[in-house]
Amino acid sequence: MAAIDRFTSRRSHRVGEEASLAPKTLRSAINSLHSSFAVETNLLRIEHLATQDFQQQLLVGVDMELQEAINHLDTHGYCLLENLISVEQADRMAEKYFQLHEDPANRRLFQDPNAELYQTLFSVINLDEMCWDCIVHPQVLTVVRHFLGANARSSGQGSTKWVKPGAPMGGLHVDSAHDLPSRLPDTPWMINTIWMITDFTEDNGATIVVPFSHKARQRPFPGMSPSDICSLSVTGRRGSVVLWQGGTWHANGANTSHDGHRMGLNFAYFPPWWNQGREGAYPVLPEVFDRMPKTLQDLCRHRVGKARS
Repeated sequence: MAAIDRFTSRRSHRVGEEASLAPKTLRSAINSLHSSFAVETNLLRIEHLATQDFQQQLLVGVDMELQEAINHLDTHGYCLLENLISVEQADRMAEKYFQLHEDPANRRLFQDPNAELYQTLFSVINLDEMCWDCIVHPQVLTVVRHFLGANARSSGQGSTKWVKPGAPMGGLHVDSAHDLPSRLPDTPWMINTIWMITDFTEDNGATIVVPFSHKARQRPFPGMSPSDICSLSVTGRRGSVVLWQGGTWHANGANTSHDGHRMGLNFAYFPPWWNQGREGAYPVLPEVFDRMPKTLQDLCRHRVGKARS
């Protein structure tokens, strides 16, 4: 079956209102977590205060829709920006990414070389120039810089995530927090994104988030499943992008469809003080960096190299 055939027929969904999805039990749990910890991360708080003036300046002239997205990301821990690239562009990218995943030479770039139903392919920034427009999309950068400051950086490597039919639901987690204290910072240390390269539906494994969970400043409890708590699937049409804070609980959904293949493009952004060397990321190759537009170079010049950190 040709790669393009996997995504020619899809149904698209929009995110519904989820305000009602924060029951008293969740709010009580969050309040309990707030009251049970006393230690403050003062260094990050100082950084947050230093960027407040910048945030206010950035919002001057921002259109209402983008302002609503920023407010949603701040309050709920995630937001959806719809139709930022065309369906035709997303289809071209999907065909390329299915081919990259199927190329045996790229197995070395998999998060798990033995993965079949749920595959993460790293270093996509070096493999495909079409993704560059997504990394530097003006609306995405406006939201990112509101939270992380004017000098926010990209993770550089990027990844594509293929969720095949039969893939199970992933475990709830937060991002890049393995060496952070038990009480997570109240200052955003990361804004993550996943572009919908195919339509994201409840059936084909759309990303699952737990609204308001970043307010808890706590990792999910061991063994917790999205079905154990008030979660939702962020569904949408290909060409849209989901953004969430590093502290928001999330997971990939199960792909319960018969033939719906879900492809996503993942890039993360960090503040300039974040040590990305601890992430073990793949570098941006020098010959690739030289071809990049300056806006993209400014985002990932700290990741240029020949070997994985």
